[in-house]
Amino acid sequence: MTYRISRRGFTLTEAVISIAILILLSAIGLTSFYSSKSTKSLETITDGVDIALERAKSEAMAGKDGSSFGVYIEPSAYHIFPGSTYVAGDPDNKTATVPSGWSLSVTVQGGGSSIVFGRLTGVPQNMATVTISSIQDPSLTDSIIVGQSGDISVIK
Repeated sequence: MTYRISRRGFTLTEAVISIAILILLSAIGLTSFYSSKSTKSLETITDGVDIALERAKSEAMAGKDGSSFGVYIEPSAYHIFPGSTYVAGDPDNKTATVPSGWSLSVTVQGGGSSIVFGRLTGVPQNMATVTISSIQDPSLTDSIIVGQSGDISVIK
């Protein structure tokens, strides 16, 4: 009588190779996920600042409250404010904060941190560039340019 030995299952080598492939695919997937998450965060912040600038311009052009309107930029927040000067704590200010890990900076021709749009014209007092950047990954950066005629352009 002969007995047959049947081999069922995997060898240790096959199991190790399978696990290595799974780990490699997981690493690629996680890297891609975090990259797309960061890109989406940048897009969301950029859209928020762009909308704030457009809103300030629109309210100034509408002559709301007989006032000009502006946006004051800080590294971790931006504020829509009535008038030609930002006053911290004014109840009419509308504030939005930037998530941690991101930073805002502004370069205003003539200095300062405020971009103010003229009443009824919507023309800014000075041209400006707002830069949104990741603190951890300097390659993730968008810019918003406010031109001398009040045009607002997003540069990705």
